[in-house]
Amino acid sequence: MFDKLLGSIFVVFIAGIIGLIGWGIYEAVTAPDAGYVIGHEYHPAWTSVSCHGTKPVICIPTYYPPRYCLVLRADDGNEGEHCVDEKTYNDFKVGSHYPDPR
Repeated sequence: MFDKLLGSIFVVFIAGIIGLIGWGIYEAVTAPDAGYVIGHEYHPAWTSVSCHGTKPVICIPTYYPPRYCLVLRADDGNEGEHCVDEKTYNDFKVGSHYPDPR
């Protein structure tokens, strides 16, 4: 019985991971490259640690740098995040047009 429960939890976990990957790809593909800035999203740096094995246990840290994203609304109404460098993030205020002022 425990094996079936563990197997079910594993299947749900994998389905969730696949769903998150799919959502991330969809967001990356559909996010506009140009439009009016309607917001800013800052994602701070973080580190994850993945450990594998039993004897010895090997742990590998992975560093994810900060991301600076402009939330854009394109002329067709499509909205999404477009990540840029920190200077560009600070230069474009809400209401301005990215990448070229209008």
